[in-house]
Amino acid sequence: MWALDKDVTHLNHGGFGATPIPVLEEQQLWRDRLEANPTRFLTTELADRLAEVRQVLGSFVGADADGLILLHNATSGINAVVAHTDLAKGDRVVTTSHDYNACRGVLEYAADRAGAEVTVVEIPFPIPTPDIVVDRVLATIDDRTRLVMLDHVTSPTALVLPLDRLVPLVESMGVPVLIDGAHAPGMVPVDIAALKPSYYAANCHKWMCSPKGSAFLWVAPEHRESFSPSVISHGWNRGTGPRFRRLADWMGTDDPTAWLSIPRAIDVIGSTHPDEWKGVRSHNRELALEARRLLAAVLAIDEPAPEEMIGAMATVPLPDGSGPEPLLRPSDETPMSKRLFVEHGIVAPVSTWPRWPEQVIRISAQIYNDISEYERLAQVLPEMLSSIRQVP
Repeated sequence: MWALDKDVTHLNHGGFGATPIPVLEEQQLWRDRLEANPTRFLTTELADRLAEVRQVLGSFVGADADGLILLHNATSGINAVVAHTDLAKGDRVVTTSHDYNACRGVLEYAADRAGAEVTVVEIPFPIPTPDIVVDRVLATIDDRTRLVMLDHVTSPTALVLPLDRLVPLVESMGVPVLIDGAHAPGMVPVDIAALKPSYYAANCHKWMCSPKGSAFLWVAPEHRESFSPSVISHGWNRGTGPRFRRLADWMGTDDPTAWLSIPRAIDVIGSTHPDEWKGVRSHNRELALEARRLLAAVLAIDEPAPEEMIGAMATVPLPDGSGPEPLLRPSDETPMSKRLFVEHGIVAPVSTWPRWPEQVIRISAQIYNDISEYERLAQVLPEMLSSIRQVP
């Protein structure tokens, strides 16, 4: 069912996802159809096909299809929302210390240009209760706050944040909430209509297992008339219908086959469990919790977050690193991640977090994983950590 290398232990599904072979085959069928008659497909057929995709996707994430913009990654959606936010000198945008670095960079770039400030709410990890997140975020908001960015599931620490409590409170204060849902669809239940944020950006290629380059941004009705995507094309001065849809539905010639394969991914993954997606999510979560217990035991530490904050990923702290801080490009592996793969064939990200020499390891659980793979990781970790500590 999967194209994954069988000689590798894949414990980082949350990094870039993985796409089942039947979905890749579906994508190729769409690509063949496009290339058989590019002009007709792109100018005549595509709009209706993408409208169907938005309907299916909207049902999956609890959002009205009219508010969905199909994008290639969640970071594109974050960029579009932040660029749309009118910032002036002295304004503030709020995020947490568990945010994704790329999205933090978007906030910093916009704030620097406007003379605004990025306020980072410090959230501890380990964390004893999600109440801390609610209390600290709310305490930070004031009359200068123009936007609050919250992760649905944090990337470095794999925490499911209490958005059902936090989003309504922030929005009721007149401050728009932008949710970075990169990891959420397919991992945890997502009901955007119930959450009622101003904006929700997410990937489909991660936990929904659609092809790379499939993501979306949802914009609340009250923001649509004034909202513009990052790319302006023909819809600015041509076409009929709502301005929002004219701008969102065509942003230039592109390969739409990853989007067109989203419904197939939903069907394929859902069919792997008798309880469909509810069963898939439950299976993955239970496996992640069991794996976390293994790692915590071998590291002789307490589990660092309550189970209610865990989805299909889990992060545990490691002993501090030694020596100077590794100077890494954004795409680089840390030395320990590289050793795990080179010496043991295990792919599991070890990150410097929140700052060197502190570090954490994050594991993911997907339907292609089983507990023996985490047992193998738990077996090799102590020896690796011991050898690192002994390096002069």
